[in-house]
Amino acid sequence: MRREGTTAALILDTHPYRDADLMVNLFTPAAGKVSAIAYRARSSRKRFSGGLDRLTLVEATISRRGRGAFILEGAEPQELFWGAKSDLDKSAAASLWSELLIRAHMERPDAAVLFDATVEFLTTLSSCPPARAGAGAFYAGVAVPGLLGFLPATLTCPACADPSPLKECCFHCDSGEVTCREHSRQKAGVLLLDNEQVELLALAMGAGSLAGFLDRSGAAQPAAMLIQFSPYLTSLFGRLKSLEFIRSLEAT
Repeated sequence: MRREGTTAALILDTHPYRDADLMVNLFTPAAGKVSAIAYRARSSRKRFSGGLDRLTLVEATISRRGRGAFILEGAEPQELFWGAKSDLDKSAAASLWSELLIRAHMERPDAAVLFDATVEFLTTLSSCPPARAGAGAFYAGVAVPGLLGFLPATLTCPACADPSPLKECCFHCDSGEVTCREHSRQKAGVLLLDNEQVELLALAMGAGSLAGFLDRSGAAQPAAMLIQFSPYLTSLFGRLKSLEFIRSLEAT
């Protein structure tokens, strides 16, 4: 028996499949990541007119026969997020968020929150000044792991009796652990963050909106901080092409 349903979905990326088909990675609010085959999508654009571009919000019609592969029957574009794709730095930030979602392992209850956060991120990134794209990239690198539960809820030292948020902290890139200086493990991969950097990290971790983060953060420092945090992201998600591209942009 073939089941079919319609859902909002974000196109994360596509890959050629066989001679004329595409394998499409979608992100939906109910199921999270879904890989579906779009038959004849490469030989005829009629059924998917403009709807399979990367980082496009669509109304997707998905079917499945028994326990077989998901099939993308159609995709009607709802939002193209052109502003996040037309600028190189913005596109890099959007690609980082997308790649983190593709690599993430999550439970289904997390999907709706992540879906809403993703749409808000792309909407805000589309309209923000290009000079703030670096801040958007840092936000992506911290907010997605935070939403997935890889970062502590508050920046406090678990070894201290004082539960107050830290004004300075040591961030352990191998584990995501946060400690005060006194209780830091002295080893490579520990970042000492000053008060301003701690505030930036707390803002991005707090699962607030990108718009709120941009309102309260500076323009330059977040991009440099993302490079410092790259070993942590690599330890969680493996090699990230978008992160390497952002690093190359910062170097030029």
